[in-house]
Amino acid sequence: MPHEKKHGLKHQGRMNEAEGRATEAKAEVTGDMSDAVSGRTERMVGQAQQKIADLGDTLREKASDVSQAVSEKASDVRQTVSEKATDVSQAVSEKASDMRQTVSEKAGDVRHAVSDKAEDVRHTISEKADEVRETLHEKTDEARDSLRSGGFADQAEGKAKKVVGQITDDSTYEAEGRVQEAVGRVKRAIGDAIDYLKSDDES
Repeated sequence: MPHEKKHGLKHQGRMNEAEGRATEAKAEVTGDMSDAVSGRTERMVGQAQQKIADLGDTLREKASDVSQAVSEKASDVRQTVSEKATDVSQAVSEKASDMRQTVSEKAGDVRHAVSDKAEDVRHTISEKADEVRETLHEKTDEARDSLRSGGFADQAEGKAKKVVGQITDDSTYEAEGRVQEAVGRVKRAIGDAIDYLKSDDES
């Protein structure tokens, strides 16, 4: 399902970009400034959606690479520990019979200590990873909310300017309003796309 979301976002981005380019091309022929602004906005939104979808793919690839590297490193450590344990066991076996029991007991103590320490390290790493994830989620929520609220504000202010420009027959002020409204749409689109990425990570 998350993969389908990504493909859907990228497809929508391509469609928005294509529609925007078509509108811009039309504006070049007709000289309609409103179409030019709308087309540019649609193209920017589409490009932003595609970049965000690509970013999600990159993040998933990086996560897979990190997971594989950790797995390989853990396997190497296990192999090294196993080899060292074999060497120690062979050396102990060659010692005098009266020392064998003592060495065996000490080896058991060391294994328990190493196991306890390894468990402590794993627990610490897990806690730190949870803290990092929580911080990333908080920062993501802040960025998303900021983009959305800023987008709503820009859209509202842009619409107001556009209406005032239309009423006063001020094409420059109207165009300024359209641009600001378009910026608001871009911000909101990026905020919504962040939600796609977050929901993918949480699922």
